[in-house]
Amino acid sequence: GCRGGAVFENDGDETHPDGRATVRSPGDVDDGLATGAATVTTNHFVKRTDTSAASAGSLRRYEILVAGINQALQAGGLDVPGALGLMADVSAPDISSPTYYTIIVDTSTMTLYLHLAATTDGDAPLQPPHVLPLGQLFAPLPR
Repeated sequence: GCRGGAVFENDGDETHPDGRATVRSPGDVDDGLATGAATVTTNHFVKRTDTSAASAGSLRRYEILVAGINQALQAGGLDVPGALGLMADVSAPDISSPTYYTIIVDTSTMTLYLHLAATTDGDAPLQPPHVLPLGQLFAPLPR
């Protein structure tokens, strides 16, 4: 399964104590996620500022993702297809605004899956992924 990860919460404000971006790792915030093996992000800050400015849709998506990950862990784990299913669940029109891209990183295989929306309807999780082999991209340089 996937382990860890990080989110860069970036607003470009260089006067913030963290500079232009805040790095959020698993366990940095008390968001109800029952594991340090996953990191969730939607389109609002969780660590850089409080969530009071977040839209209701963004908060709802975050809550659904956290609950889905926790359920999957209780059932034995979360794999890439399961994570993609959760993303499809939160991109439903009755939940929130459209999902234009979905990124899932499987750190056990060092593979990044990027799903891009085909239309302005925001159907990213339903599209085939662009697959990036991070292990190859970030392989150590020759000595």
